[in-house]
Amino acid sequence: AERIESPTQESRALLREALERLQTDMEELQTSYEELETANEELAAANHQFQEAQVAIERERRRYQDLFRFTPTGYLLTDPNGIIQEGNHTAAVLLKVDEEALAGKPVANFVAMDDRHAFHTRMGELRERDHIEDWETRLTPRDGAPFEAIITAETVRDEDGRVVTMRWLFRDVTQQRQLEQERLGRVRAEAA
Repeated sequence: AERIESPTQESRALLREALERLQTDMEELQTSYEELETANEELAAANHQFQEAQVAIERERRRYQDLFRFTPTGYLLTDPNGIIQEGNHTAAVLLKVDEEALAGKPVANFVAMDDRHAFHTRMGELRERDHIEDWETRLTPRDGAPFEAIITAETVRDEDGRVVTMRWLFRDVTQQRQLEQERLGRVRAEAA
């Protein structure tokens, strides 16, 4: 029969050292695993917060887009030369153009021919003054009769002071002007 030799003192010491090193490595691995789990939980929580923030931002973006789109005042954004970049629903309705079709058209195309020279003069003033309030002109919608409009406009400048965008607010005041004329007519008739 074969004889099994018992481990020597030296081999027992090596085995004990290997087991201790294995135990230390297992403890370090367990610690690393726990740290990784904690980091994953923190990352998952941060990701959840990020997703909630994205949902909130998207909700606010839609809300402001709806406010912009459906405000009762026509609103246009143009480049410095008055070429429309974007317009709201009200502007499209007043100018009788699809919202998508507004982009690329000069604002001047919607100004009554008799008022275009004054319009271009006002645009020059706007570039210098940054803001013009209650400027009256007649706007001509596509395939429609001109209407009296009040415009408020302002420029947006870059950090070097160059005009990069113009914002235009306008509203149809035709009925308001007609009512004023009727009141004035009644006052004159009563005074006579």
